[in-house]
Amino acid sequence: MFPTHMSMIHEAMAGAHWAANVIHPKTYGLICLTSPEMQLSCNEVVKVMDASGAKLVKRADVAISEPSMSSYVLAMRAANPEHIIHYVINPATMAKFMVEAAQQGYYPPKGISGNHLAAEVLGSLFGQWPTGRYWTDTTYKLWGTEFMDVMDKYSRANRGINHHIVQASYVGALLFAQAGKAVGPNLTRQRMMAEWGNGTVWTSDASLDQRFQYVASERTGNNWQTNYGQGREFMYKYNSTNTVANPDGSPNGFIPDPDQYVIYTSK
Repeated sequence: MFPTHMSMIHEAMAGAHWAANVIHPKTYGLICLTSPEMQLSCNEVVKVMDASGAKLVKRADVAISEPSMSSYVLAMRAANPEHIIHYVINPATMAKFMVEAAQQGYYPPKGISGNHLAAEVLGSLFGQWPTGRYWTDTTYKLWGTEFMDVMDKYSRANRGINHHIVQASYVGALLFAQAGKAVGPNLTRQRMMAEWGNGTVWTSDASLDQRFQYVASERTGNNWQTNYGQGREFMYKYNSTNTVANPDGSPNGFIPDPDQYVIYTSK
């Protein structure tokens, strides 16, 4: 097992820096899953945003199985943040929030941003209400010619429902094959771990534009590389309810954020 996706805590740092750099909210709200990793992620958002001078006016800690987000919409309306940031992993949670926000006629004036919503089905879940006012950060560029060609050849059932975790799985398969070829026929866990950890910079295909390294500094501490997968991601703006990829593998319904497309965990 080896990571092919930025850690959630680092995603929260990168997303918060983007919000501070681009949105410049005076006040903000947080929607956080109650899982330990998401709580740690939201804590990092608070550190970055508070350092920027923004004030947290409402933090909503939600369970993964919330049947309704209506009460949290009401709570955000009452707190009136300029911007809302979410780290919840579960797309259904934010889909419920968006639907119920539309029903209540509510949306923060400077929009909503967060992670784990880079998915071809997003438009069918979110609908028209958040278009032009929602952003999601993701480890890989959307969607990639080679990636989509592989999906069309080997996983046609995924057509129209691919998402960023499928991209991560695809890259994981590529990197596993590259390491296996380097190790040779005596394929053991120890030899594979040694190969991944030898300082090689492992790359996705060019269209996904991501790199990983598995040395200790990339796995622990605060000395990770700015331009590898634990330090650098991409921010997309939701601008159409049709989020199914174009035939050439380019994104539809998502555009690179025009103010800061490449985002970083440290700045």
